Amino acid sequence: GAVVCDLCPIGSYCDEKDEPPKPCPAGSFCLEGQTVGTPCPTGYQTTLTGQSYCRICSP
Repeated sequence: GAVVCDLCPIGSYCDEKDEPPKPCPAGSFCLEGQTVGTPCPTGYQTTLTGQSYCRICSP
């Protein structure tokens, strides 16, 4: 049979194999298949959960 791999959706992370996806926390972003959120780099931020990117900080 075919093997099916379900990746965690963009904006979410999946830290437990059989648990549902969790929204990426504020201050980080999540791409498809992540098990933890990636912190926004210096000079970027997000104040919302479930994000797939960080915005450039305003001066």
